Amino acid sequence: MLRVSKTSHLVDVVSHGQAVYLEHHVPVIEKDPYHTHPSIEINYLRGCEMTYSFSGHEITIPQEKICVFWAAYPHRPIALSGEGVITNAYISLQQFLEFPVSQDLKKEILSGCIVCAKTQRPFDRALMDSLSREVENTDEKWQRLHRIEVQARLLRLDTEGWDRIGNP
Repeated sequence: MLRVSKTSHLVDVVSHGQAVYLEHHVPVIEKDPYHTHPSIEINYLRGCEMTYSFSGHEITIPQEKICVFWAAYPHRPIALSGEGVITNAYISLQQFLEFPVSQDLKKEILSGCIVCAKTQRPFDRALMDSLSREVENTDEKWQRLHRIEVQARLLRLDTEGWDRIGNP
């Protein structure tokens, strides 16, 4: 279960079809149990770093770099350094498999690796700021735009290269 931005209720990110599910909030470390969901999770932190436990393996997600992992592996946030916000985009496994990214990137992510952009890019902040303002826009036109933007960012990640920051 994941805490949704600007609300106090929990949601289950299980089946969102072709939609891109977005979250934007101040991260909070709670004693939540490990959780899984079949989505590909894209994290972007501003002003803070977050350490996750992936089945007992601690991996720190750096700030201001796009990081991607398959959330089907048990994970939970366990530590936070700094004060900031997190923007997450979740895409379905089907969408990810249909994206025209390399088999190498797909293999890395589906094998449980956490991949991270090699460099900080100013347009990542602009993209995530835009997505964070559009969290509530869920109609088909917005969803199509969000899919295209997320797909383009993953294509750029694939083209520019990535670092493997963890493999639980």
